[in-house]
Order: sequence, then structure tokens, then C-alpha cells
Amino acid sequence: MSRLSRASSSREVTQEEEVPKHGEVPKEEVHPEHDDVAQEDTEWFNDVVAGSELGGLCCTIYVTISHAKQGAFAERWNKETPSFHFSVGELTITLYDVVCLLHLPIRGRLYDHSRIQRVEAIEWMVDYLGMNPYMADYECKIANEAHVKFSTLEELYEHHLVAAAGAEDEGDAVFVEYHRDCALRCWLMFLVSTSLFVDKSATYVDLTYLRYFMNLSTVDE
Repeated sequence: MSRLSRASSSREVTQEEEVPKHGEVPKEEVHPEHDDVAQEDTEWFNDVVAGSELGGLCCTIYVTISHAKQGAFAERWNKETPSFHFSVGELTITLYDVVCLLHLPIRGRLYDHSRIQRVEAIEWMVDYLGMNPYMADYECKIANEAHVKFSTLEELYEHHLVAAAGAEDEGDAVFVEYHRDCALRCWLMFLVSTSLFVDKSATYVDLTYLRYFMNLSTVDE
């Protein structure tokens, strides 16, 4: 299992452990050990993830729900209330449930985006994920146009960490920042795509969500 998979996978929280609050980053999930790349200085990573307030998603995991369960919930959904009607009573999903289950803040801008075209998707992958143009074009061919596969995000994440370490050894601050930013975008895209924006494909994510991670200084908005 790759570091990116381990970083966003969940673990069982015991009574002795404290669920991370908004903006807090579960360190062992965010920075698993790596045999090849030593990361003594991880503030560049933790600061962005903590600032994004998405650290709580590290305690969630992607789960495929059976069609039977989906059908059961759909049958008990009342469009007029709107709420679920179970044998134990009526159940309504609120924003407080989002806070409790996903540990996400319920503030900020509402999502307001539309699908992007293939040409724009290729440009975004090249500019913000550091992907080769030919690879980006091939990615669109195999991932249903403007999408990127989870496995591709994992590979890019690992690549940029290694490249950033190499640039740091050479004293090239510009390339260090570039590769670190690309690695962060790959990690954040993987995190939200396997916990919030999962679609029926279960293998790739729509690249339109990358717009929220282009400027890493405004992720918290």
C-alpha cells in the first residue's frame, strides 16, 4: 500500500484517543514513514493541511455501499419532510452530522462550479499536478475525459516528494516549492475524492475539484 493510501485511510479510534478538531492534522496519517525520502521538516505539509481544515477526513474511509442499503434508504426517504422514516422514528440529516462524522467546519463559500472540458483538464494537470502533457492527454483517454485516477494521484504524489527532496539537496528552492505544492494538491485531491466526492466509478475523480486547490493559501475558504 502506498503512502498516499495510508495517509487518507482511517483507523479505529479508541476511547483513549481524541478525535482531531477542525484544522488539526492526525500526524501519523498525514506523514507515514518512507524508506527512501527522509522528511524531517514537514511543516510545509502540515501547515497547509491544517489550514485547509480537512485533516478530519483522515479519520474517514471510502466504503462502497451495497445497492440493497441504498434502496432501503431511498424507500424510507420522505421528500416532503425531508427526512428518513424508520421503525424507530424519524431521522433528519443536519449540518451538525457533517461536523460529527467528517469533522469538517460548516462555513465558507458554497461550491459553485461546472464540468470542465478535456483541453482545460489537460492544462490543469500539467500546471497544477506537474504531469507530463502526453501523460495528461492519455489520462483523459483512459479516465473518462476530464478525470484523474486515484492511482495516478498516488504515483504523482510519490514522484513529487522524491523530486522535492532531490531539489532540496541541490539547494534549488524554486523547484522544492514547486514539487511540494504539486504533492500537496495530489494528496488533497486524493483525500477529498475518496471521502467526499466519490462517484460510481470508485477509481477516479472529476478534475473540476482541482480548482479549489490551485491556490494553496486559500484552501480554507
